[in-house]
Amino acid sequence: MSNQLPSGEAHPSAVSHIDTTPQAVVAHAGDLEAGDFILPHSHAKAQFIYASEGVMTVITASGAFPGPPRFAV
Repeated sequence: MSNQLPSGEAHPSAVSHIDTTPQAVVAHAGDLEAGDFILPHSHAKAQFIYASEGVMTVITASGAFPGPPRFAV
């Protein structure tokens, strides 16, 4: 696995506030353009990420996990 970040615009995590909410489940929606990526980060709570269209790849220390449209990682 390459340590090189993808091309496109880098975005910080926009959901850091979710870790401090008392709710067990919190929804957040956002859009990224092709090639954009979210900078590496972590959460105290579990994260479920879904691509309604396009393909995303979630890269972790354990590996790279592709997420085709209408599937979740």
